Amino acid sequence: MVDYAGMTERLGDQESREVLRVHHQVVRQLLGTYGGREIRVQGDGFMVAFGGVARALRCAASMQRTFAAYSEAHPDRPIRVHIGIHTGEAMEEDDDFLGHTVIVASRISDVAGPGEILVSSLTAQMVERSEEFTFADQREITLKGLSRPQPVARLVWPD
Repeated sequence: MVDYAGMTERLGDQESREVLRVHHQVVRQLLGTYGGREIRVQGDGFMVAFGGVARALRCAASMQRTFAAYSEAHPDRPIRVHIGIHTGEAMEEDDDFLGHTVIVASRISDVAGPGEILVSSLTAQMVERSEEFTFADQREITLKGLSRPQPVARLVWPD
């Protein structure tokens, strides 16, 4: 979620907590719809996993559309999110995921702007032949703590 700290300053703890509750409800509902698995929540951010790339991309686009509609209806307390998606093997331990794949996904999310779904090039390659998804703004980014640049692209999610 973008600028939750600023929201708590503007709205106060009670109202910002209600906005966070709406955020969590939307994310969990859409995870159920698209077959995602909630791994962990840290305040205003979710770590989720999917059994397929296309489901993850559909869910992310649906989240952005849902939050855009919510924000238009509630301009005084908008919910804007930035989403990062990466594909790969992760180590699973005690109902949590660890390892390089998780770190890359998290760092890509950190770089994504409000309303943006930023995906690794590997993720985009896995669905490029489906013709269901459109990607733009392909570029290489430097991710905090990682030595090699990561090629990424923005998922275009039609309104």
